Amino acid sequence: MLVASGAAKPVVDFALDIVHASFYKSSHQIRLKRERCSPFSVTCLQTAGTKLGRGNQFIDLRLAREDFPRIRDAYSWRLGRLQQEYDMTSLSSVRFMGRDWVEPGPHAINEFPSTIKVFLAEHRPSRMPFFRHLAALPISVASDSTLLGQIHLIYQSAMHATRTAVYYLPYLDSPALRKRKLKILIDDDGLPEGDTHHYQLTRAFLNIGAKSVLQDEEFGDLEELCCHLDTKTAHFVRIVRELYRRSLGPWCAVEVLSVDWMRALSGALSIHFPQFIHEPYFRECFSQRVEERHAEESLTVTQMVLRARPTLLPETLRHAKMMAKALDGVWVHLDKIVLDAHRRGARTDDAPSATDEPLSAGTIAPQHL
Repeated sequence: MLVASGAAKPVVDFALDIVHASFYKSSHQIRLKRERCSPFSVTCLQTAGTKLGRGNQFIDLRLAREDFPRIRDAYSWRLGRLQQEYDMTSLSSVRFMGRDWVEPGPHAINEFPSTIKVFLAEHRPSRMPFFRHLAALPISVASDSTLLGQIHLIYQSAMHATRTAVYYLPYLDSPALRKRKLKILIDDDGLPEGDTHHYQLTRAFLNIGAKSVLQDEEFGDLEELCCHLDTKTAHFVRIVRELYRRSLGPWCAVEVLSVDWMRALSGALSIHFPQFIHEPYFRECFSQRVEERHAEESLTVTQMVLRARPTLLPETLRHAKMMAKALDGVWVHLDKIVLDAHRRGARTDDAPSATDEPLSAGTIAPQHL
């Protein structure tokens, strides 16, 4: 057994080599773990009987206390070399390492709003083909009450899930944060004369001829609601229920993206129903910048929480991305519904009417462009 002390340089150097090797990965990818970014832990070197292999030899490494400062200093020096090699101004300036890892330092938390906006830009709902296909439908298809009812069911279910889940957001327990959350709840569920965004949205679809699949008060328990939904929308509803209770990232994702999908949806349906964009659900949100205010508030409040609990940052960003991906699935399914309706409408237009004379053997069918 070889016990390291101030004079036992080979063992100490061997320990430094281990520290060095633990940080340098392949040149094309760095992956920093939280325990490797935090100040060097003496505890990991104090463990008696730790066996380290070098070829066929094993060394029982027990470091003397006077060696700890040297190893810690060398560790910090190599971190500095790592920063220089990859042009980092500070270790906390590393945003995403490996699979969405982010170092929860003060700089990263200060940049949280811009960081989350950057990767959410990749999930802008308006980029999805659903909105373009909806706007391009023939009016005979777009005005179908069943199609409009299906769009209403899916969209309202997704919105109902997020409105419900906001009541269970974590970490907002202080009086000041409860007041800020209450203002958001009032914007959704405390409108004048007992109105709500839920009721406003239903009226907007009924006014363009939608055939409701569920009545307003049937939008209740989220798991029961999933029984009426497709796989992708049900997945979104369930992940909202799960993640909103665990972190503030999903809330930020939904609030940041909401104004984009509201403008895209109102714009697409207004092609066929010009009055749709003037419905209170859209008019009041746009004129009062409700969604923009909610987006900024969610980011500000979450940043406050992260400053008090910096270790939550990686989870917050990871859950935000999970939420954005699940939301993409809702638009994918809505696009499928629109395309299916278009195909059915095309087949109906191509079919001969009851008054048409049957084609004889010598009759040439008209060509459709």
